[in-house]
Amino acid sequence: MGSNNWTKKTVKFYQNTSYAKIFLIWLLIIFIFGNIYYALTTYTSSKLIYRSLDVIQGYEGYLNTIYFSFITTTSLGYGDIAPTGFCKLFAVIEVLIGLVMNGIVIGKFVSSKNEIMLEEIYDITFNEKIDRLRQNFYYDRLNISNLIQKIEDKMITKLNDKRLEIQYINLESHVMDLKEFLAKQSQDKDFVKKLENYRAFLIVKSLGLVLERYNYLYTLLCNKKEDKTLVCRVHYLESVKESIKEISKVVSKFADDKIKKELENIELLLKNI
Repeated sequence: MGSNNWTKKTVKFYQNTSYAKIFLIWLLIIFIFGNIYYALTTYTSSKLIYRSLDVIQGYEGYLNTIYFSFITTTSLGYGDIAPTGFCKLFAVIEVLIGLVMNGIVIGKFVSSKNEIMLEEIYDITFNEKIDRLRQNFYYDRLNISNLIQKIEDKMITKLNDKRLEIQYINLESHVMDLKEFLAKQSQDKDFVKKLENYRAFLIVKSLGLVLERYNYLYTLLCNKKEDKTLVCRVHYLESVKESIKEISKVVSKFADDKIKKELENIELLLKNI
């Protein structure tokens, strides 16, 4: 578990770090190690040898230590300056850090195009998921509307309980799909695309239209004094109601007047069904 969290944090840092930040970190590393080399050459017996002579103190010597730090972290190594004593240890550490920084830059450069392509694919998949949710509710509404039409046209004089059960199961399945989809939206994950307000409104609107059809069917059956078991079948949508209430809590976080108005309409429909 700990290694997974470390990996996630590393990936997050890698993705959120821009080229400008990497460049600034690289300059900071050069500056820090340059100062370390200068301090060692000034206050200890460890030296940087420049053309067979110790790097002298002062402005010129400081520039030479910064120069040595630069060629070390980039792994150039011209050989004109050589470390001795503890300077060797810090040179090895700086080389390793420089190799890591170079790997990060090259990795980001190579993967930039792949990231764009993957983001486009993810956007398409995400949009297809939303369209499929809306399409499911459309078919629910269409099936209920056809059922209502047949009852009103007296093409169905005795409604089979199985018809309503199938419609109920379909609605329950589609509502659960929407609930799972929105559950991911409520989680603070870096790789979860957030739902825009206008798409949230379209989904809520589609759900509201389905509930309007169910409410009308329930009223129609009550007025026609159908079999009480059928009326109860329409009325028995408790699990669906609970799921819709949870969906409303998630969607209510969107600060949009249209969404809030539609949620109020759904809440009213749930009370009538």
